[in-house]
Parts: sequence; C-alpha cells; structure tokens
Amino acid sequence: GNWYLGFQLIDELHTIAPSRFSPDQIVSHIRYLRAAAIRKSSRRIGMGIDIKNGDRGIRDIEFWVQGLQLMHIRDYPSLWIRGTLNALDHLRHLGIVPAKLALTVRDIYLLFRRLEHFLQLLDDQQTHTLPTHEVALTALAKRLLGTTFTGTDLIDVIESYREIVGSLPGNSQ
Repeated sequence: GNWYLGFQLIDELHTIAPSRFSPDQIVSHIRYLRAAAIRKSSRRIGMGIDIKNGDRGIRDIEFWVQGLQLMHIRDYPSLWIRGTLNALDHLRHLGIVPAKLALTVRDIYLLFRRLEHFLQLLDDQQTHTLPTHEVALTALAKRLLGTTFTGTDLIDVIESYREIVGSLPGNSQ
C-alpha cells in the first residue's frame, strides 16, 4: 500500500478516535462484543474451559486493557501502542492502573498464555480448551505449576484467576 496515505490515516484516527466515544459507550460495546464471543465459544466448545475465548479468559484481559487505552488516549496519546503487556505496563506507569493490580493481571495473562501454548502442544491442535480428563489435567498442572500439583490444583488456580479477571473494573456483567 501507500505508506504516505497509511500514515495520514493513522494521524486522522489519532485525532478523531479518542473523542468519539464516552467511557460508558466503550464499556458497553466491549461487553456486547464479549457476550457475543462467549456465546459463540460456548456453542462450539462444549464442556471444557476455553482459556482464550471463554468467559474471564485471555480475551477479557485484552479487551479490558484496550478499553482503558481507548478511555484515556485523549489525555495520553502515548497509549497508542501495541501489545497487551506493553499497554498494561504503560497504563500502570501513567497511574491509570494501580501497580499491584497491573502486576497481578500481567501474571494471570502470562499463565493463561503459557497454558494456551501447552494445550496446543498437548494435542498438536489449535485449541484453547482445557481437557476434562484428570490425567490430562494433572499432566498440564505438572508442566505449568510443578511436579507436586494435580489437575484439581490447576483448576483451582485457573478459577481463582478467572475470578480476578471477572472482577476487573468494567468486566462484571
């Protein structure tokens, strides 16, 4: 494409995008998009927890961070950055997200991403769904958490993290 036109478009977006929507509209639209994605994911997946697209998973963290970027970009144009972890760190640096919360969300995001990669290696498939068999869950737990952990321990950790993700400001439904 034309680089000059591309940069012109980006400059134009920088001026109009931040002023277009109120924080309430951003939150409302994110909730709408997430609900639609969760409905689609739950129809497709069935019984296992979808760590990426399911409720209180990777996508909810990404949407939360992106929503905060959109809400504050008018005052902080430096929030026009890519990458969830980069943006989260910048939101922390600006004081928009408290340091302790930012570090907690970062740790959850990294564990969920590692889990996603292990799930894909487990069956050599593009999957994001936890197995329902205890043997497979325990194997994942040992790889992710350490050799003394069980599948039940893994589910407990995931559920506690999903509770935190669900309690992020604007994420409760």
